[in-house]
Amino acid sequence: MSSAQPALEVESIRKMYTEHDGVREVSLQLAQGEFLTLLGPSGSGKTTALMAVAGLTDLDSGSIRVSGKDVTKLPPSQRDLGVTFQNYALFPHLSVRENLAFPLKTQKKVKGRALSQKVDSMLDLIGLGHAAERRPKELSGGQQQRVALGRALIYEPDLLLMDEPLGALDRNLREQMQREIKRIQRELKATVLYVTHDRDEAMSMSDQVCIMNAGRIAQIDPPQKIYHEPNSEFVARFLGDANIFGARVKSKNADDYVVELTSGAATGLTSHRTFSEGDDVRIMCRPERTEIVPAGEEGAYVRARIEHISYYGNCFRVNGECLDTGASVIVETQQHSLPEIGATIGLRWAEESAVLLGEG
Repeated sequence: MSSAQPALEVESIRKMYTEHDGVREVSLQLAQGEFLTLLGPSGSGKTTALMAVAGLTDLDSGSIRVSGKDVTKLPPSQRDLGVTFQNYALFPHLSVRENLAFPLKTQKKVKGRALSQKVDSMLDLIGLGHAAERRPKELSGGQQQRVALGRALIYEPDLLLMDEPLGALDRNLREQMQREIKRIQRELKATVLYVTHDRDEAMSMSDQVCIMNAGRIAQIDPPQKIYHEPNSEFVARFLGDANIFGARVKSKNADDYVVELTSGAATGLTSHRTFSEGDDVRIMCRPERTEIVPAGEEGAYVRARIEHISYYGNCFRVNGECLDTGASVIVETQQHSLPEIGATIGLRWAEESAVLLGEG
C-alpha cells in the first residue's frame, strides 16, 4: 500500500441479516487509484460489504472511512461516492449529455461553460460524443453502461463503487466493457471498489482481488499471487481447477519443507506458512503446471488413470483419477503425443509450481 492516505478504510464491519447471511468482522484498505474487486460465491457477503460502504445498509458494528473521513453514520449523499449498478439507472427522458450533466447540476459546484466543458470531456473519454443527444433507449447495452460509468465519475468522487455492472451483457460485449472500464479508470486514476461473481472479470481487471466466503475475507492479494499462491483449498478451487494431494511434513528447515505424499513419493517445497514435522498438509498444483510423465519414471509424484482427453486448440485437457486416493486430476498440456484413455500415467511438477496448504 502507498504511504498516502488510503481512499477507503473498512475496519471490523459487521452486518448480519440472519445467522448465516451478511458480513462479519471484515477489514480492508483501498489505496488511491487502486482497483479492488470483491469476489465470491452467492451469499458470501460481497454485495453487503459494498452496500455498507455506500451507506445503503446500516452496520451492526465497525467503521468506514473515505479519504480519512469517518462516514460510518453519514447518508449516501454525504459520502462523496460514485455508484453504478447492473441496471444502469439512467434517466430515460434525458439525453446522454443531460444524464452526464445531472450530478454536476445537482451539486451546483460547476455551472455554465465549465459544466459544458466537463460534459464534453467525459463524452470524449467514454467515446460517445456522436451520441450525445440520444436517449438511453436508443443506445446499446454497452453504450448505456459507458454513460452510467461516466455519470458516476464526472464529479470526480473519492471512490467509485460498482456492483455487478456487466452482468446484463453478453460475453463478447462484457469482455469489451471490461477493457473500457479499465481504460477509463486508468486515465482518470479513479479508485474503484468492484463486486462480481465472475472470476475472469475479477482477475483481468483488478489490482487486488478480495475473495470472500461466508461473510469473511478468505484472502486479498494481486490476481497472479492469489491464483498461484492461494492460502486455502477454498480459494484454490474457487479461482479455477486445482490438483490437490494429501501429504505429511517429514522435515523442515526455515521455510523449506520435505513432504511425503500419500503415494509415498517425497518432494521439497518452500512455504511462508508455518508447519511442524508430522503435520498433515495438502499440495496444490494448477493443471497447466502439472506435467504428464511415464508412470514409472523417477520424479513422478502421483499415478493416475486417464479417463478423458479434450482438445481446446491451444492445449489438450486430460482428466483422470488418482490411483492412490481416487481424487480427480486435471492436466492442461501442449503435448501432442499422449497415452490413450485408460492408460496409467505419472504426474509431476516443479517445486516452485506447487503450494503447500494446511489440512483444515
